[in-house]
Amino acid sequence: MDPARDTSRVVAQSGGGWLYGDNGQSLPLDGGEQASFSGTSLTPAAQGAALQDRFDQWTAERDRAEDQSVSARYVPRETVGYQQLDRYGDWQQDATYGAVWLPRSLPDNWAPYRTGLWRWISPWGWTWIDEAPWGFAPFHYGRWAQIGPRWAWVPGRLPQRPVYAPALVAFVGNSGRPTATSASPAPSRP
Repeated sequence: MDPARDTSRVVAQSGGGWLYGDNGQSLPLDGGEQASFSGTSLTPAAQGAALQDRFDQWTAERDRAEDQSVSARYVPRETVGYQQLDRYGDWQQDATYGAVWLPRSLPDNWAPYRTGLWRWISPWGWTWIDEAPWGFAPFHYGRWAQIGPRWAWVPGRLPQRPVYAPALVAFVGNSGRPTATSASPAPSRP
């Protein structure tokens, strides 16, 4: 929008839509098209080159990264946090588990559930909050497995819909708070 000239420009980079003006006027706009208008009545204004600001560039880059995501081949796009997996790890095929994700750049002797904290979050209960920027999806979906000397995240078969869990561990002790944990094939409540 250019308030000084009382003009608006709409660019449909892909897809399409409808523009609506005063008095019920409407105009279709297809992907790759642009339109410029004066006022609010869809009066055509001089065409200019489609300009991309920093926000347009950021969203285009984000969309490109999502379209090219390796992780989306193994994890449903509805899995919260899957977007960070490509940036921080690599996928491998394992004979026992199938597709597994291995985080990069970890300290020696790294293990799941060591760097983060537990919080009681209703209605789920004790919930693990990992410190790693990639730490949401691998700690709330799928399971961790030790493959040789390394830990790998096993998302399981590509389901129709991901199933969230506050933490995929078993709690040891009777204190009502998690004090010691280990990767477990089945979660239990504190």
